[in-house]
Amino acid sequence: MQFMDSGPPVDASTFRRPQTMAVRGLLKERGILMKTWLMMAFITALMVAAPFQPALAQSAPDLGAAGDFAVLAGTTVTCTGAIIDGDVGVNTGGSIGACTVLGNSIVGGIAATAYNDFLAAYASLAPQPGDVYTIQNGTLAGLTLTPGVYWLDDSAKTGVLTLDDLGDPNAVWIFKSGTSGTGSLVGNSFNVVMAGGGDPCANGASVFWWSAQAATLTDSNFIGTVLTGTDITITNGNFIGQALATGAITLTTPGTFIFCGTIIACTPPGAFNLLAPPNLANDVPISGVTLDWTDSSGAASYTLNFGTVNPPPIYHIGLLVSQYALPVLNPNTWYYWSVTATNGCPPDAFAGVWSFYTGIPCIPPEAPQLQSPCGETNVTEPVTLMWYEAANAVFYQVWMGLEPGHLVMLGTTTGLSWVVTDLLEGTEYCWLIVAVNDCGMAHSQTCCFTSAGPPEPVETLLYIPGVANILGDNFSWWKTDVQIMSTSDRDAAYSITFIPADTDGTQSPHVITGTLGTGQVKQYQDIVHVAFGLSEAYGDLRIVSDQLLIAIARTYHDTEDGTYGQGILGYRVDPVLGLSDIRYLLRQGEVGYLVHPVFGTAYRSNVGFMEVTGGAAAVEVSLFSHLDEPLGTKSYPLLPLGFHQVNGIFEDMGVEGDHHAARAEVRVTGAGTVLAYASITDNITNDSIFTVGEKLLGTTSETRQTLSAAAHTHGANNSFWRSDVRVYNPLAGSTNITYTYRPVEGPAITKTLVAASRNIIYTNDVLSQMFGIIDDTNGSLEVGSDSPLLLSSRIYTDAYEGGTYGQQILSCRSDQGIVNHHQGIILGLRANGDYRTNLGMTEIAGRVLTVLVRIYDTTGSFLGERTVNLQPYQHMQWNNVFLQWDLSGIFEAYAVVQGVAGGGRVAAYASVVDNRTNDAVYIPAQ
Repeated sequence: MQFMDSGPPVDASTFRRPQTMAVRGLLKERGILMKTWLMMAFITALMVAAPFQPALAQSAPDLGAAGDFAVLAGTTVTCTGAIIDGDVGVNTGGSIGACTVLGNSIVGGIAATAYNDFLAAYASLAPQPGDVYTIQNGTLAGLTLTPGVYWLDDSAKTGVLTLDDLGDPNAVWIFKSGTSGTGSLVGNSFNVVMAGGGDPCANGASVFWWSAQAATLTDSNFIGTVLTGTDITITNGNFIGQALATGAITLTTPGTFIFCGTIIACTPPGAFNLLAPPNLANDVPISGVTLDWTDSSGAASYTLNFGTVNPPPIYHIGLLVSQYALPVLNPNTWYYWSVTATNGCPPDAFAGVWSFYTGIPCIPPEAPQLQSPCGETNVTEPVTLMWYEAANAVFYQVWMGLEPGHLVMLGTTTGLSWVVTDLLEGTEYCWLIVAVNDCGMAHSQTCCFTSAGPPEPVETLLYIPGVANILGDNFSWWKTDVQIMSTSDRDAAYSITFIPADTDGTQSPHVITGTLGTGQVKQYQDIVHVAFGLSEAYGDLRIVSDQLLIAIARTYHDTEDGTYGQGILGYRVDPVLGLSDIRYLLRQGEVGYLVHPVFGTAYRSNVGFMEVTGGAAAVEVSLFSHLDEPLGTKSYPLLPLGFHQVNGIFEDMGVEGDHHAARAEVRVTGAGTVLAYASITDNITNDSIFTVGEKLLGTTSETRQTLSAAAHTHGANNSFWRSDVRVYNPLAGSTNITYTYRPVEGPAITKTLVAASRNIIYTNDVLSQMFGIIDDTNGSLEVGSDSPLLLSSRIYTDAYEGGTYGQQILSCRSDQGIVNHHQGIILGLRANGDYRTNLGMTEIAGRVLTVLVRIYDTTGSFLGERTVNLQPYQHMQWNNVFLQWDLSGIFEAYAVVQGVAGGGRVAAYASVVDNRTNDAVYIPAQ
C-alpha cells in the first residue's frame, strides 16, 4: 500500500495485472514553435516541489492511428480563437467548426479509423481487476510525481504539478479520474510541468489523463494526452499533447494547442467508374439487381445515392465494398444512382449519375400443392411430408403444429420433402408449405394427419425463472407479477407449480390450478405471496396446460416512487415438436453463453439455472473478461426440476475489480436439461435486466441479427434513451462485425469493426459513440458477420437519483419474426397514470409486409386495430399507443400482430414504461 501526504490517510490498495499493451510514445519528436518555449519558461518558474516515492510503473496504451491526431472527437470540434498545431479529426457524421488548424481537418475516413483505435485504447485504460495504481487525492498542487499510475478523486486540480522522469526517456504517467464509473477531470489554473524545465516533446515523455466522463481545463497550462468518455472543454491557457473524446471538444483560448507528432499526409480517394447495370439500360429485372462500380484507391468508404428522381437522394452511407444488392424494385420505373468515395481527405471522388429502367416484372412463386400425408390416419414414423414443385419457387418453408392457426416453422429446404420423427402417438398434426422467392411468398392449403398408436395426452409445458417475494441487496424487496394466455380456440385448463430454490421440484406442494377462456389473459399480482401464500421465497414456476399457452412475468421492486424490474418470458419445453426453445435448453455436455454480465461499483450480476426434465444435473460456470481472460470457474449441483441462483456470481468466485463487459459459460455435466440466465442489476437504482443463456447451433441465421429498437433520443418525463450493445465472437479466429443502423428517417449507416477471437466488443451509447450521432434518433440496428455471433443490448435512461433504468432488447435472427398469414401476440400492455406503453415493429428481411395490429383487453374484448404497410427494413413505433389510437381509459391489454400480405418478416414488441421512474420492460411478440 502507498499513502500520499497531500491530505488525510485514505484506503489505498495496490493491485496487480499482467501488462500486455504495447508501449507507444505519444509525445513524439517534432519542431516546436517559439511561443512554446516562452510558455515553457513560464512553467519552469512555477516548479517548487520535491518528488514523491515512485508509483508502480505501467506501459503506455497503443493509440494506433489516433496517435496521429492532435484533436480527435466523436461528434464535433468547436473553436473560439484557438490555434491547433496538428491534425484535427472527427468520427463519421461529425463536424469541425471554424478552427485555425495548422494540419489537416478530417471528418470520417482515416479519422473514423483513428476514432475506433482511440475507443480501443480508452477501453484498455479503463480500471480493471488487478490494475497497478496509487490513490492520489486532492488538488495535486505542489506535488512532484514520478512515473506510474494514479487514481484521482473528483477534487478540482489547481496549482503546479511537477512530473519527474528520473532520467528515463521512456517514462510514462497515467492519471485516471472517475475510476468508480462516474467522475470527470477538472482543472482550474492547473499547470503541469516537467522537472527541470524539460521539454515534454524532446524527451519523449508520455503523460495520459483518462476520465470516465468529461475533462474541463480552465486557465491551465497543460501537458499530456487526455482521453475522455464524454466531452473535453479547454478555456484559455496552453496545451501540449492530444485531446481525444468520445463526445465533443470545445477550445476557447487565446493560446496554442501543440501536438508533438507529425502532420498526416492526407491523400484524397482516387477516381473510379460505375459498372452495372449499364447506363440507360432498359428491361432490367426488378429483383436480384446489384449495383457495381470499380474500386477507388485510398477510399475508406462509399456513399450510395439511389432513387427515382435525378439527382438521387442519399440511400446508404458507409459502404465498405464497391457493390450493393438492391431490394425488390418497382416494375416499369426509371431509377437513378451515383456513388461518392471518401476517406476524410478532400475532395471526395464522385463517379457521376447513371440510370436504368425496370421493364421485367417480378413474378412471385405459385402456391405449392401438398401430396401426403393429407387426411390420413394411423401414420407411422418416420413421417415424410411431400409436396409438388411450385413454379418460380427458390426454396420452401415447412410449417407444422397441433392446430392450423398455430404452426411453427421446422426449417427451409430446396427439396420437395421433409422427414419428421418423435411425434406423440394418436395425435393430429397439421402442416403447410410456403414457397419463397425474392418477389414474394405463396402458401399451400393446410393438411392434417393423425399419427399411429393410442392417443397421448397433449401438454404445453412452460417455465418462468426468477420469481420471488424476498428481500434483496441494497434494501430492495422483489416480487413477481405473471400473465398467462391460451392461444388455442378452446378453453385451457392449467396448473402452476412454484418450485422454491434449492429444493426437489418433483416434490413441490405449491400448486394452483385454473381455466382460461379463449382470448382471455389471467393475471397474478405478486404471485409467490398472493397465490401461494409464501414470503421470503424465490424460485421458478412450472406451468402445464392441455392447450397452447404463452406467458410473461415481471420481477420488480415496488417503492413509493414507482417500480423497477426485469421482464421475463415463459420458456417452452414442448413435448410435441421436441424442445422448441432449443437454443435456451442445455443438455449434458452443451454450453450456453451469457454475454451481458457486468461487475463493479455500478452493477452486480446474479446467475441462475433451472432443471426442466426431471433429471439431476451439475452445472459448471466459467467467467471470462471481454478480452477472454479467465476469471474463475465453479460447479453447482441442481436437483430434479430444481432451481438455484448464485447471487453475486463474481463475488462467489472471488473476482475483484470492475468488469464492464464479461461472459459466463454454463456447461451441463449431469443428466438433466438446464435453462440458464443472468440478472444484471444497477447498484444505485436496483433496476435489473434479464438475459437467457444461448447455445450456438452453427446456423446461418446466427450470422445476422437485428435489434428491433435502438435509440439516442429524449423521451417522455425527461428521459433520455440510449443503447448499449455487446457482440461476442465465439470463433477461434478474428472476424469482421458489421453494424448497420437504420434510422426512422434518413439513410442507413454502416460501420465495420474487427472482433478478436472470443472477445466481446461492447459499445456504450452505440449510436453516438460508433456512428457519431448527436441529435435525437431512433431506429433499428442490424449486426452481421460471416460467422455466428451472440448479441446483447440494453436501452436505458439515467435516473433522477443517479444510476440507470433500462430494458433488455432481444435480438431477432434472420429466421425469426412474423411472416404473411402468421401472427404474434404481445402480452402486458398497460395504460394508466402510472404506466404507458409503446408498440413497435421492424421489418428485418428487406421485403414489404402488410401488417394488421389489433388490441384487446385481458377479457378478450376488442379495442382497436391499425393496418401498416411496412417497407423493407422499416422501423416504426407508436409512442403511448393507447393515446395515439385515441383509446381513452385505463387498460390492461394485449396486441395481436398478423402478417396479411407480402414477403417480409417483422419483429414486433412493446415497451411498457413506469411513468414515475421511467423504468421500461421490453416484451417481444410470441
